Amino acid sequence: MIIFGSKSKVVQGEYVEGGECPGCGHNQFGTFGLLKYFHIFWIPVIPVSRKAGMQCTHCKKTLVGKELPSDVSSKIKKMVFTNKNTAPMFAGLIIIVALGIAVDISTKLDDSNSDNYVQSPAVGDLYVVNFTKIFEQTSSEYKFGVMRVRQTFEDGVELDVSTNGYTRSSGTDKAIRNGEAASPDFFDSEPIFVKNDQLTTFRESGAILSVSRD
Repeated sequence: MIIFGSKSKVVQGEYVEGGECPGCGHNQFGTFGLLKYFHIFWIPVIPVSRKAGMQCTHCKKTLVGKELPSDVSSKIKKMVFTNKNTAPMFAGLIIIVALGIAVDISTKLDDSNSDNYVQSPAVGDLYVVNFTKIFEQTSSEYKFGVMRVRQTFEDGVELDVSTNGYTRSSGTDKAIRNGEAASPDFFDSEPIFVKNDQLTTFRESGAILSVSRD
């Protein structure tokens, strides 16, 4: 469950003199800013609005946003909303961008490793595959499965084929992670032989989605 929404933060400014309070005629005011920001799990992501405000130090009458003259509002905003107090409002955005970069790097690294593993197969390698791109008459619903390298030869590999099919590739990933793919009855007893060039073709066509190696 993702909790998100918006909140406001009061940023205190300096005391200023000038003009007259419409409530009591006093001329000293405390300035402040209302910084509204979007958050996810209460972590600020990005500011969505900034409003200037001022409060009479005598009668406490408060003027906010459009209640202030535009020139006064602009001066208060410049004074109150500094980099120091607005930068933390981008914390969530920075985290999201950093996570996105990390995921992208990890994905590219995994793809690179999978390419290398296909070029140099080893006994025990596990291939997450799309059966519909390898075998005819494969169910279009349960089209994802696992292949395991049983033996390697100079011209190709012998592969064990999983007897289970999955509707999504994430199902095969889960089977590998939780150890199901290590069970003796997870694969068919009869392996298939695939030549090295065909293995490369399978990878290029997306029949082999990823390769994991202990």
